[in-house]
Amino acid sequence: MESGDVVFVVCHGSAGDIPVTGWIVELEESEAFLAAPLASVAGVPNQAKGKSHGVDIAFIRVPISSLSLNRPENWSGLKQKDLPPWEASAAAWKQVNSGNLSSSEAERPAAKSSRKPKSRVEMDLGALGALFRKGRDDADEEDETDDDEDAWEPASHLRPGAPASSRGRGTKEAKPKKDSKEPPDLKALLAQSLASGQSSNDLVPMMMMTMLLDKDKKGSQRRRERASGSSELLGGGSSEDSEGDDDLRGKGMRAVSTLHRLHAQVEKRPRRICEIFEKEVIEELGVPAGASWTLKDYVKRQPWGKFKGIYRCAIMDVAAYEMIRQGKSDQAAAQLVQNLKAKIQSVLAQGDWQAAWLLTGLPDPLVKKEFGGSKEEMSIVAEYMSSLAKLKKRVKEVQNHGPHEEDEEVTLVEVVSDRGQACDWWGRAFVNTFVAWSNFLVLGCPRPGSSTLEPRVVYRADVQEFALKLLGEVSQFASFELVAGLLECQGKRSVLEDMLKLNFASYGGAEVGVPSGALSVSASRVAIPDAAGRVDPLEWLPPDQAAVVGDLEAIRLPEHLWEDVVVACHRVPEAEESALAEKLLETGMAELVKEADLPHTSEGKLLVGGLFCVGKNEGEDRLIFDRRPENSTMPRLAWEELPSGACFTRMLLEPNQYLRGSGDDLRNFYYMLRLPQGWVRFNSVGRRVCSKVVQKYGGDPRVAYRLCFRVLGMGDRNGCSIAQATHEAILRKFGILRPENRLVYGKFVPEDDLWEGVYLDDLLVTLRVTLNTEIPLDGSFQPPAWKATDRDIEHTKVAEDAYEEAGMQRATHKAFRGTTKFKAWGAKIDGVRGTVGAPLEMRRQVWSLITKTVQSGTASKEILQKLLGFIAFIFQYRREMFSLIHHLYMFVEKLKPGRKVWLPAFVLDELRSVALHLPMAQWCMRKRLHESLLATDATPTSGGAVRATVSPSLLRELWRRSELRGSPVRLDRDNMNIAGEAPIESSRFAAAISESLPWEVVGCFTFRKTSHINLQEARALRREIVKFTGDFNNAGSVQVALNDSLVVVGSVSKGRIGCDDSGWPLLGCSLLAWRLDQVNAFQDEEVLSTAIDKQIAEGEVIRDLTVSLKVISALGGDGSRWPFRCDPPAVQQGLAVESV
Repeated sequence: MESGDVVFVVCHGSAGDIPVTGWIVELEESEAFLAAPLASVAGVPNQAKGKSHGVDIAFIRVPISSLSLNRPENWSGLKQKDLPPWEASAAAWKQVNSGNLSSSEAERPAAKSSRKPKSRVEMDLGALGALFRKGRDDADEEDETDDDEDAWEPASHLRPGAPASSRGRGTKEAKPKKDSKEPPDLKALLAQSLASGQSSNDLVPMMMMTMLLDKDKKGSQRRRERASGSSELLGGGSSEDSEGDDDLRGKGMRAVSTLHRLHAQVEKRPRRICEIFEKEVIEELGVPAGASWTLKDYVKRQPWGKFKGIYRCAIMDVAAYEMIRQGKSDQAAAQLVQNLKAKIQSVLAQGDWQAAWLLTGLPDPLVKKEFGGSKEEMSIVAEYMSSLAKLKKRVKEVQNHGPHEEDEEVTLVEVVSDRGQACDWWGRAFVNTFVAWSNFLVLGCPRPGSSTLEPRVVYRADVQEFALKLLGEVSQFASFELVAGLLECQGKRSVLEDMLKLNFASYGGAEVGVPSGALSVSASRVAIPDAAGRVDPLEWLPPDQAAVVGDLEAIRLPEHLWEDVVVACHRVPEAEESALAEKLLETGMAELVKEADLPHTSEGKLLVGGLFCVGKNEGEDRLIFDRRPENSTMPRLAWEELPSGACFTRMLLEPNQYLRGSGDDLRNFYYMLRLPQGWVRFNSVGRRVCSKVVQKYGGDPRVAYRLCFRVLGMGDRNGCSIAQATHEAILRKFGILRPENRLVYGKFVPEDDLWEGVYLDDLLVTLRVTLNTEIPLDGSFQPPAWKATDRDIEHTKVAEDAYEEAGMQRATHKAFRGTTKFKAWGAKIDGVRGTVGAPLEMRRQVWSLITKTVQSGTASKEILQKLLGFIAFIFQYRREMFSLIHHLYMFVEKLKPGRKVWLPAFVLDELRSVALHLPMAQWCMRKRLHESLLATDATPTSGGAVRATVSPSLLRELWRRSELRGSPVRLDRDNMNIAGEAPIESSRFAAAISESLPWEVVGCFTFRKTSHINLQEARALRREIVKFTGDFNNAGSVQVALNDSLVVVGSVSKGRIGCDDSGWPLLGCSLLAWRLDQVNAFQDEEVLSTAIDKQIAEGEVIRDLTVSLKVISALGGDGSRWPFRCDPPAVQQGLAVESV
């Protein structure tokens, strides 16, 4: 019994026994407190009264032994439906002091029968029914009860795991059968009664009883036969098979009932379950009679596949089961305990069974045999081999030492005395490794034991000079912290460093967490303007863009076109919510909007954003608006045309030129742009605003309000488009950012010496300055001071006036004017040396991250994605280095998120090759254009090359118009996308030039075998590059080439490769390695060409060719001016690319 039960009790009152029905409201040792209607306990002594929900309730105290949970027959008291509600009784009981309530005398209700006396016929029929039920119960009990313990043992087979010699052992003596009296022969008694002259009316009950017993006996016999002849737990088939499909509900209920019966067999017929299972195993294994067998053989035959852990658990269960079947119950219990410990240990070890399985004491089913002999024999053999090796080493040392060298200590350790010597040692080791890697590729990546270990050629005499140049670049890259492994990462790279530490700390295939860069919001640290939203984009944008921004709700998508609506990240603690709301309202960043006015989904849900912070500096955090719920309802405007630091890889400096830059940064740029009033309600954020804050800022505290941003938030899907367009529009109205000076990534760079670009809140103005004398590069050059009348300084002054007029805040501490060393949107530029690339510290940190990843040998998908992101940023300044990465992209694409995996050897090799090129991963603007123009073409069987000498001005224009990227192209025609992008138009400028130049044939050759035309085009170009790079006089030059293959154009200009279904390298066969300075160290060009052709034939990736090549399209017309046949379909389809 417990509180809340309805009970029945008979209380002794002044007027007699009173039946009481009531709720148990409390139990106290041997007594209970009951709640009942006040009128029903009238006359019962010792009552307490209470009232709840307008109902008077009485409480009495009675012994628990007098209570009955079942309603007695002929109960004259109240029914349960007449009681007050339980909630009211419980509430009223709280008003009563139970200590003052004494116990009332009560007794358990007697079960009295109110039935009338039965007649003789009813008594006879009752006895007949009882007899029939007894016979049915006896039959059911006989069917449901298992036979004797020895009866289910297979007659001709042993127990599982028992030896063959155990047959006949442990058998129990036959138990004597229980005495059973034969039932009386009712037919004989009926015949005797009729013969004695007894009335037939008196014998009718006996006759009916005889017929029923005969029928039940036949049914019981059929059930026994069906159960004994069936291998099913429930015995025989189901009658459902013969029924129709019209009563699906009945079938479903029968299925549920059958399932419950099946579950009940575990308790009712346990031996039958084991008997059927062992019978099936014996039949499947084909165990002959009398032979020993084990369930391990059955388990090993199952297709476990990759579920090795479940297979181990099955072996554990088999061990315990066989002990039970052999009568070893105590040992089986101990084995089950050890099995449980092993499973728990495996979970704690992140799925690793190496230590967990040792707890079971069982042989490991997954461990392969390690030794042919016994452990003792192998120990003796190992000791002998170790002693023999030591003896040979000692004898060799004695033979090598002279008579006076016995006491000298020989060491191969080089002692480093200072930091400079450490960096010098590291640089030399780096260059040696780099040369070894290059030679390995040139030799065709030979396997261990291959005969291709050293080329049969003469080494070049100028290799030492080249190696010293490499050593100089590597020495600039090295630092003591990098060499000693003490380098710590900064910024976003520190997040990846933390992930690698978690990766080291995890075990097995455990999930590796990803540290979040989202910080909690502190109202005192957020960087927001004192007066936000002072700039209205509608006043500056062009009319067409202003019309879109003024009515953003018009382009909002219908709900069925929305993307998946996710939950926003809101990292504002509740304690900071009110303070942050007041700060946002005070500065004009947000305003109060009623929840009823906010947009809802069709299900009535709000699309509320969130706030979090990312680090900005030591005293401030940058506030980010997570607007993903509302972003899913908007299309992209795609107005932004952004510049990039990689644009400066298209700039060349003459010996008497240098580059300087000036820049400005806008403070809190996004939060200075005001949104249209009608769009504010679509920018709700955070929790409901506190009523005190609502009242303070003029709202109704009884109404629910939300904060809504009234400025452009960092996190808005179209925030970049609106911010970029507004910034550009402001500067254009003041005469800056003209098309002839504007820098946009993916478009031709300006011809003018003045380059300008805007990237959201950053402005950069650069000027290529020309002097009358050659500029020394030994560090002694001091650039002249800038003047206020210089073009770049004038433009920056106009930009300052424009910002002031528009109401923008400049970050004056970030501004710079006329400096030769500056940052251009992430790129580090040295205008005197002429270098542009990722900052040196970043490349060092990425080198350290790659080293840690390779040393670990394991990584997750998130780790590799972040690492590839940093590598891509570095390689954008030397795009040919992207050819170093091929398999890594496909490997990462196939990984499952959050899982740590072992990195295969080819992935580690690609990471090592990337690390070897990081010191050289920067562009040199002081390269020169080669004085001749190269053009190549090929057919499936032959190819050729021509050159023409052109003027420097034409070369510069061809260089400026050379391709920045190709186009997606496949070689397999079966996968052509008919509805895809249209072919890009060929360069008319290059086509016109190619028809008017004095070409000279420099190569005409036949391929060893026929291949796809694009592969032959790549081989033809590669042949000319090998010849070009074989001459050190071409060092530091750029070769401009013409080609009509879009595949070659895309692969060479972007440094990317791809493979078709057969695994052949498509995009240029990785023609570029990294730069012209990396010349192969062999004099025999035929050996190099043969090795490269071998790699192409085997589908290998080649990265040893060495030129910074930029390719533009050439062909137009029928190609009649070419000395060899061109590819007419390529010309007609316009496969060559000028600009994308």
